[in-house]
Amino acid sequence: MGLHTKSILVNLSISRWTARKLDRKATKEVHENNGAAKDAGRYNKRLISKEHLKEVESLAGEIRGMFYEMTLPWCDTGSRVLPIKLFSDFRKKEAEYHGKWNDAVARLVANYDVAREEARERLGDLYDINEFPAEISDKFAFDVKAYPVPDSSDFRIAGLDDEDMEEIRKSVAESIKSTEEDTLRDLYNRIKKVAHSVTDRLAEDREEGKPKIFKNSLINNISELLGILPGLNISDDENIEELGKRLSEVSKYSPEELREDEKKRKSTAEIANDILGNINSLGF
Repeated sequence: MGLHTKSILVNLSISRWTARKLDRKATKEVHENNGAAKDAGRYNKRLISKEHLKEVESLAGEIRGMFYEMTLPWCDTGSRVLPIKLFSDFRKKEAEYHGKWNDAVARLVANYDVAREEARERLGDLYDINEFPAEISDKFAFDVKAYPVPDSSDFRIAGLDDEDMEEIRKSVAESIKSTEEDTLRDLYNRIKKVAHSVTDRLAEDREEGKPKIFKNSLINNISELLGILPGLNISDDENIEELGKRLSEVSKYSPEELREDEKKRKSTAEIANDILGNINSLGF
């Protein structure tokens, strides 16, 4: 089955008000007071305190992280490949984030008048009421659009002759083949990344048998990857399946067990190192 039967394309767009404004007067004064050229710099002021925007900005980062975690690369257009096997989970998470986003924006909008008043004192002589928009609710949005993956075997455009259509079909087929290679490489790189982190943290202890300091995310990240790896493996690559089984051995001990038991740290690091060796032998 082709890629178009196993996945769709999704595009994420996030827009938000940055609350930043170029102050041309302040920029000119800085240049003049320091004898600097006009292109030496720009003074961009933050209209409201970053504390007011922190929740929305943090959510935007989480949303992007979820989007990239559950999808695979597609050309360089900004769109990503979403495997059909992960579609339901993706939509659930998207809906959850829409709720969180709307709540966060509502809180920001409710506090906007307070933030503007605070800015009078915070900005001092740089304050200009005309630089503040009357409303900001329409400046925050995030959306995910879905599109079908092109099918090179069933690609028609009215008005083109057979020769031109064949050229387009070849181009589409080459793009899809390249994408399939990129998605596979992406999976190997994800496995390499978590396996390398394990070997880096667990292969050698510090002095007196004390383990290197590591966060719980060292193991939690592996568990999260294992949860979506079968769905991301749209090529049904047997090597990915086998590496996933080996990776599950790496995550069988909790972070607490690994911190307390040197033998478990060593055996876990050895498995992770074997995984890296296998990936390298496959040319990834």
